[in-house]
Amino acid sequence: MLPSPRVEPTPRWIRVRAGDVEIADSRRALLLAWYGPGMLPTYCLPAEDVHTDLFRPSAAPGPDGFRLDHDLHTGDLSLPGAAQLFRHPPAPLEALHDHWTFTWDAGLSWFEEALEVHVHARDPAKRVDVVPSERHVRVEIDGEVVAETTRPHAGIAGLVAFFNERVDLVVDGVRQERPRTPWSE
Repeated sequence: MLPSPRVEPTPRWIRVRAGDVEIADSRRALLLAWYGPGMLPTYCLPAEDVHTDLFRPSAAPGPDGFRLDHDLHTGDLSLPGAAQLFRHPPAPLEALHDHWTFTWDAGLSWFEEALEVHVHARDPAKRVDVVPSERHVRVEIDGEVVAETTRPHAGIAGLVAFFNERVDLVVDGVRQERPRTPWSE
């Protein structure tokens, strides 16, 4: 039996490119984790983070009543059905309304942080990944900076890792909330 679909915020910085043209850039993406024929995890980005001016509705209808196919047009490049716009999706997908996702096999490049990703988004409920990033990260303990980098990642051999339950993390100038786990105390 397949797991039920779920939508959740992702802390990952997601970007999508068509050749040298950036078509989306979001730090507010949602992960859509769904499984089945033609359905693998993907990221869905708010319209404000997508260059929607590059897309036109496709002549062919979408695969269902709530995903609307769109064609990408940028310079000499035209990719039919490269994007889908969610409109009034059913529960439990209603958070995806007015969000965009893109195909993984139409010649687009997807990035999670600084790492290009192929085939589909990574579902954190199914695996743990360490990816390089270009974000500015500062680690503080009792107000004292103990680490700072613009190259975070924890392919961890030879690096230092912190329990974010016990330190204050500041990512791109924004203090992160400490998670509540068994390691919090």
